[in-house]
Amino acid sequence: NDLLMSMAQDNPRMLRGFQCREHSQPWVAALFDGTRFRCTGTLIHNQWVVTAARCNTGRTLSVRLGEHNLWHLDWSEQLTLSSRVIPHPYYNSSSSQNNIMLVKLLVPATLNRQVELLPLPRSCPRPDSTCVLSGWGTSIFQIGRGAKANPNPKARVCPREGD
Repeated sequence: NDLLMSMAQDNPRMLRGFQCREHSQPWVAALFDGTRFRCTGTLIHNQWVVTAARCNTGRTLSVRLGEHNLWHLDWSEQLTLSSRVIPHPYYNSSSSQNNIMLVKLLVPATLNRQVELLPLPRSCPRPDSTCVLSGWGTSIFQIGRGAKANPNPKARVCPREGD
């Protein structure tokens, strides 16, 4: 699975997704439950990844940083385990409210060209701002409305230049 990035606006589906240039999203983490890919996360500190609370399995998560293709070893990867997970105390799995969780890494990430922290904004975005999302998976959620799915669901999606 290569990293995918899409742009989303105020509707809950991904738009204009395509495969990322390798290591162009160095803050993206792949979270696994054993050998099964579970979720995408974001490195926000050398010991912390933020992800969705729905990713909590109750077991230790394997975390891969510096990853582009989930099935191809390119020797830039850093492998570690979660030492602690902290789901939002009011996470509601039925409604998905407060669907956020922190994952503490057992071993701190070594920051380099392939593994970086997400540069967090210093102020809140405007309500009509476009968001950029990246992760492993398909780029279109609502396929039944004439939209085409990403032909390579194992590829990371990135925004097109100028979008």
